[in-house]
Amino acid sequence: MIEIMLVLVIVSILLIIAMPAFNKLVLGSNVDGGARLVLSQIRLARQYAITNRVRVAVLLPAKDFPSDGTATGATRYKASSVRACIVDSSKNFVEYVAKTQWAFLPMSVYIDDITNAAEVDGVKFPELTSSDTANNVRSIIFLPSGSVEGGTDVGPIEIEEMILSGSSLQTKDAGSNKVSVTINWLTGRVIE
Repeated sequence: MIEIMLVLVIVSILLIIAMPAFNKLVLGSNVDGGARLVLSQIRLARQYAITNRVRVAVLLPAKDFPSDGTATGATRYKASSVRACIVDSSKNFVEYVAKTQWAFLPMSVYIDDITNAAEVDGVKFPELTSSDTANNVRSIIFLPSGSVEGGTDVGPIEIEEMILSGSSLQTKDAGSNKVSVTINWLTGRVIE
């Protein structure tokens, strides 16, 4: 009986020691999974723009979404979702790319600020009535040539673990658990 108790104590101690490392491994895989999701959506949008000769925006709502007070029913998209849509030359929403839906990042993984990102106006969200739209939705716009609109690289795009504190997002662990990529404006390709 004493031997069993001793084994249980030793196993308990080993589990207590291993738990933080296991937790960090799980959270790291969430960030990697979120980065793969965002990057695959970016690559698919670029390919769609080239194949169909249209302007395609990858919508990536920012941390402060909705920034202009519209679309308050669509706050669940804040910094944690991605979807491709077709836009016109004035950066106005036309329609979502066929057979796509909003993709959401894993829990506690968010897209931080993006340098040189474009903004799309008139975006329709499922939670809103047909007359309500969101303006200034952060995006990356691909031209029919596959290059990025704007003439400058987009990024870094940082996908990282963050904490939702009230209505704001705060970087966790000084941003040590993140993936950072840039989109080359001329080729439209991801630079990791």
